[in-house]
Amino acid sequence: MASQSIEFGFKPPPEAPVFLPSAEEFKDALAYITKIRPVAEKYGICKIKPPAEWQPPFAIDVDSFRFTPRIQRLNELEALTRVKLNFLDQIARFWELQGSTLKIPVVEKKALDLYTLHKLVQKEGGMEVISKERKWSAIGHKMGYVTSRCLGSVLKHHYERILYPYDIFKSGKHIPKHVKLDDTPTSSPTKKEKDYTPHRIPSRMAVKPPAQSKPQRRSRISAKDMEDEGIFGARLRTSKGFEIHDPLEKYVCQHCSRGDSEASMLLCDGCDDSYHTFCLVPPLSEIPKGDWRCPKCLEEEVSKPTEAFGFEQAQKEYTLQSFGQMADQFKADFFRLPVHVVPSEFIEKEYWRLVSSIDEDVVVEYGADLHTMDMGSGFPTKNSRNLAEEDMQYVKSGWNLNNMPVLDGSVLSCIDADISGMKVPWMYVGMCFSTFCWHNEDHWSYSINYLHWGEPKTWYGVPGGEAELFEESVKKLAPELFTNQPDLLHQLVTQVNPNNLIDKGVPIFRTDQQAGEFVITFPRSYHSGFNQGYNFAEAVNFCLPEWLEWGRNSIEHYSSVRRYCVFSHDELVCNMSAKANDLDLSVASACLKDIKRMIETETDLRKSLEEWGVKDCEFVQFELLPDDERQCDVCKTTCYLSAVACSCDPCKLTCLKHFKSLCQCPSNNHRLKYRYKLDEFPEMMEKVEKRAKSFAVWTQKYLDLCQKKIPKFSLLEFTSLVDEIKAKKFPETEDVQNCRQQLLQVEKCAKVFKQLATLVSNVPSEQQFKTKLTLEELKIFYEQASLLPCHYGDNEQSVLALIAKGNEIQERANQLLSISGSCDAKFPATSEIDQCIKDVESFDIVVEDLSRLKELGKQAAWLEYRADILHLNMDKDDEASAPLVTLEDLSNLLDKSTDLPGHPAIEKAIDELQKLVLDAEEYETRAREVMKTRDLGYYAVAPFIRIIKKFPVRLPAMKNLCEYGDETSNWFKTLGKMQSQEMPPYASDVEKLIGEAGSIPFVLEPLVGLEAQVAAAQGWRDKASKIFRRKNAVYSLIEVLTPRSEHSFGPFRYKKRKLRDSDYGAGGHIFPLTEEVASNPLSLAIAFKNLQDKEVSMIRVLRAENNKRRIEDVRHKKSDLKICVCRKAPCGMVMQCDLCKDWFHYDCLPPKKSNGQMIERIRFLCPCCERSKRPRLESVLFLLIALQKLPVRLPDGEALQMLAERAMEWQDKARNLLSQPEIVEFMAQAGNQANPGCENPLDFEDLPIVPKIEPGTEPSFGRGSLPLSPKKERKSSHIPRSKSSPRLNTTTESTITELLIEGELLEVSLEETQTMWKLLHTLKPQEPREYYIDETRMTFSPSPPPATRIPQKRHRGESSPVKEPLPGRITPKTNQLKPSTSSPNLSSVKRKRGPSGGMKRKPQARATPKKAKSGTNISKTVDDSDTDSYDEKCSAVRCTLPAGKEVHWVQCDGGCELWFHLKCVGLKPSDVSEDKDYVCINCS
Repeated sequence: MASQSIEFGFKPPPEAPVFLPSAEEFKDALAYITKIRPVAEKYGICKIKPPAEWQPPFAIDVDSFRFTPRIQRLNELEALTRVKLNFLDQIARFWELQGSTLKIPVVEKKALDLYTLHKLVQKEGGMEVISKERKWSAIGHKMGYVTSRCLGSVLKHHYERILYPYDIFKSGKHIPKHVKLDDTPTSSPTKKEKDYTPHRIPSRMAVKPPAQSKPQRRSRISAKDMEDEGIFGARLRTSKGFEIHDPLEKYVCQHCSRGDSEASMLLCDGCDDSYHTFCLVPPLSEIPKGDWRCPKCLEEEVSKPTEAFGFEQAQKEYTLQSFGQMADQFKADFFRLPVHVVPSEFIEKEYWRLVSSIDEDVVVEYGADLHTMDMGSGFPTKNSRNLAEEDMQYVKSGWNLNNMPVLDGSVLSCIDADISGMKVPWMYVGMCFSTFCWHNEDHWSYSINYLHWGEPKTWYGVPGGEAELFEESVKKLAPELFTNQPDLLHQLVTQVNPNNLIDKGVPIFRTDQQAGEFVITFPRSYHSGFNQGYNFAEAVNFCLPEWLEWGRNSIEHYSSVRRYCVFSHDELVCNMSAKANDLDLSVASACLKDIKRMIETETDLRKSLEEWGVKDCEFVQFELLPDDERQCDVCKTTCYLSAVACSCDPCKLTCLKHFKSLCQCPSNNHRLKYRYKLDEFPEMMEKVEKRAKSFAVWTQKYLDLCQKKIPKFSLLEFTSLVDEIKAKKFPETEDVQNCRQQLLQVEKCAKVFKQLATLVSNVPSEQQFKTKLTLEELKIFYEQASLLPCHYGDNEQSVLALIAKGNEIQERANQLLSISGSCDAKFPATSEIDQCIKDVESFDIVVEDLSRLKELGKQAAWLEYRADILHLNMDKDDEASAPLVTLEDLSNLLDKSTDLPGHPAIEKAIDELQKLVLDAEEYETRAREVMKTRDLGYYAVAPFIRIIKKFPVRLPAMKNLCEYGDETSNWFKTLGKMQSQEMPPYASDVEKLIGEAGSIPFVLEPLVGLEAQVAAAQGWRDKASKIFRRKNAVYSLIEVLTPRSEHSFGPFRYKKRKLRDSDYGAGGHIFPLTEEVASNPLSLAIAFKNLQDKEVSMIRVLRAENNKRRIEDVRHKKSDLKICVCRKAPCGMVMQCDLCKDWFHYDCLPPKKSNGQMIERIRFLCPCCERSKRPRLESVLFLLIALQKLPVRLPDGEALQMLAERAMEWQDKARNLLSQPEIVEFMAQAGNQANPGCENPLDFEDLPIVPKIEPGTEPSFGRGSLPLSPKKERKSSHIPRSKSSPRLNTTTESTITELLIEGELLEVSLEETQTMWKLLHTLKPQEPREYYIDETRMTFSPSPPPATRIPQKRHRGESSPVKEPLPGRITPKTNQLKPSTSSPNLSSVKRKRGPSGGMKRKPQARATPKKAKSGTNISKTVDDSDTDSYDEKCSAVRCTLPAGKEVHWVQCDGGCELWFHLKCVGLKPSDVSEDKDYVCINCS
């Protein structure tokens, strides 16, 4: 069996669509079927898989369910097989009636196909023609036999022996005498032939079994013997109405008309005629054993029409359990495998092999068409027993087959009667190979089948539109079956192999229905199938609104084939119009179209009847008549609207189409029977139209839109048009579905338009195209989108712009590819190619030659990469900063060229690269040799440098050599530029030039002279610094010589600011100065003049501001005055600067070495105003003379020159002022009063001096011999009384003051300055400039009270209280850490006043460095009684007032030279040492 199945060829048809509705879609059954109909209808059938959660219970009572199946013999189902079997039965019957048994010959080990042999012979013209033309071998070849020498004679012999007598008989001729059925050729012995058992398909498979056969024929015997044995073959003849009394007289030979030779007389078992055995043709040698028929009866028997084919009922009744056991046992025995293991494909192939086999008789049983009204439904209903609460959803579900036909959207709901099989489901219990043959549903309705459980059911379907092609193909395959049974396809008894139909061009699709799945067939769709095993299914019909057109066409088709209708279609439509208000809108819309067609047809038919002459009419309610009483006698159509009857036979009627075929009576004898008058039809249609009017308006609007009768809608308008479908529950007609489909297309197009528009606007899109579009596809898309009834606004214009852009890109790509093939071809820039490719890819436009464009891009990129590597396109100015080109770079460049597409320009470039590699190696070697030789002059190396500069490749040594050459060349250029200027270069520029020469590996001849110039300039600067700068001065020489800047007069003037690069001008000046100004002496002088004027104006402003700050306001707490470099409140002894008028704590002032001049006694300048030693003008002039000899310029020298000119200019002003008669006279008077007879009345040495400070006494502070208190008497008689002092006018005095301010700004010492101070000292009243402020008593006095100890100037190791720890920094230098020592008392420390009245440190302190460094401790033992008088203070903001035997101090080395407790600044004695400097937070 397996081998036979493998040999049998069957190709499964394509699969039908399978739909998987969501839970939401599955809720509305008819809506979902309507939704999928446009797609599924093209296949004829489809399968629907419900959601996984939809599992209805099986509601059949298994124990009480009993049924009787039908019997099916598989090889009698297939049309071609049945034709063959019918033919063989006819041949067998023919020979059986001749008293012989048919035996099937065997040719080449296969049973001879007598049907095919007979058909081919008849097609070729008959046996005589084939024998004459010797075509028997060709016949054998067509039958599939291997051509052999004796094949033709064998086939001819079998045909002549078996089939040719039948042909002679069918033609009405006598059988030749020489033909005998038992004759066999030598090549085909009788032992190989097979006995043929007649199938008698019509009799056996008929619904009603045939009657028993007659008794067997017997030899002629007496009537008495026949009666005794109950044989009814002999009958008495009558002649002319008289009986024959002698029964033997009728037994005479019908051939020879003799009654002799009674032993050889045969009696026909059909008509009782007698024949001699020797009179027959051919003569019989013996009496036949079976029935025998005479030639007359034989002709009658064979000519009888074949009975209709059908299935017989089984004799056994089954339950579901017993039938399942039988079905499983059959399948297991047949396949010899477990039932659930057999593959579906193998079962399908074996099924079609069995139905196509003549020899194999396989019988199965099928429980089909079981009525649910009698046995119950597999789905739960309201009448089902033991229903659970969760099962109620399945009772009401639209997918319950009991509900689907009567749903609101189903047309069958308008039929009142319960039509079994259509409105009431049927059930089917199947087993393996049980079959439902090819058919379509009644009235071409839909059908739905649900497989409750069991093994799969295989389906085959033909689209409804191909039904006529299917019918024609089946008739061509088996025309013999349709001769006696024209409506064979309506009987569900014929199966046809799908492969044979596909060969005829019929589209067929298949599907396997699993348990829990639905299969739907569509109108007029022919379908068939078989079961793969034991299963249980249920099916029913339903009709969607669109079916109405199919249903009316089916009535017309049934009328043409005279088939009975199940119901009246016109009656259905009229019932729908009567219930128009209750109709679903989709049903009403479809009904409106059908009712119009119905009215038009009925009106035309009645008009024809009236024209024929029928005048009488009668109202009849046809719905009250049984169907068989209102059927057309001609076409069997069930009449409803009208019918025609005749008075000759009132019970007989016809439809209006066949009224002329009713009888031969004249028209006036006929009568029209009608249900509705023609006047009633408009009212019926109006009801339906009113219901469907809204939909009609919508449809017309949509059609106008599609036909472009109205302007295109926007997407929003078209969406509203589709939303109206759902809102008004429009039917899912073709227009509605098309509208929905178009909306989907419009939305897709709009989405694509939007995405394409983003490509034009360069706005990022959320979604990207999965596949690239070609320009042609883009154009096609636009053309197709233009056909839709929507416009897309600005996006559409954007797409047009995109198409234009695509055309432009296409054209640009073509231009890029149009390069010549010469070696000098100029390739386009890589950026252009990349941009073109980028445009193509970013806009999803594919250029036809994109691959060539990319190859061109690779070539151009390589050439550009080569140019970049070799710096071919680089400017000479940028070559110096270009990266090195190594041999590895060249090798990589050559390696990358191996994969490039060929081109002459590429090949030329590769050759040049290879030559460059060789030359580069040679030049690199020479460059290394030059670099190793350090004693070469630049001019000797310059020619080789010029060569390698022009060389496109620069390896490391070559590049270094070129860089050194450029650097040397620039060095000489700079030197030449310096030497060519009118003014000598600045020393800093020369130093910079010398520094640049250090990295040059060549010998530079001018370098020695330049170094000598710089050395001379540095020597001059050292001399000037020694003259001007103090030891450890915070100001540099250029700062001292240059007029003060704004910072020197600002709020931060006491903080030394580090000079930044932005502060320096040309040549090293510390004010903004351009090269242009520095190179012009006049401009330089003007710049200095501006600085000097600005300095004078700023000091005046500063003096004015400081004069407003009254120190006396501190006593009344009227001011939060901050003074001194420490910017703290006044306390203790304070002093006022005579230049800036600011106040300073005595303790904050650094110790100053007296220069012995009397000027120090009458004026005080703060450290910010007096920044240098202020040498005499004569020393400055000597420096200027030395400056003139220098070959370079110094900013210090220029500043000194300007200072000298300024000083001399001021000196001239001062002398002119002092030489005025008024001042000369005043000076003479003042001098005579002070020292009579003195030649120089205003000589400072002649002024009285301040008494020296003796041990144990308090020092006094003031101008000259100022007393400690203004009220105290003068202690010196040398000071004239103020009331007798000479006076100058106010203008002159003011002029002297202003000029003196300018003079004190000069950092040189002039005699005129001293003279003016003397004048002012003489003119001014004796106002105190020193005050002592007692904080504890809040007293304010020009000098300290007698009980208060004035803090001594800092000696090494001294200490004072501190207010707050100050962070500072310790830097290694000269700090020393000494062990702490004890002193008896701070009051015992003595100070000595020098000749000028200044404070002087103790001599022992000079043995060590400048001051006691950090960590130097002096233990101070203070008695309790002396605590109030102890007034030394630490300079910290918050002093912790440390107490004890030993208190450690540290002095700042940053410039302020203030003292701090170690504890107050957060240090320990171990943190400081002699080799470290401490800088306080203010200085740092």
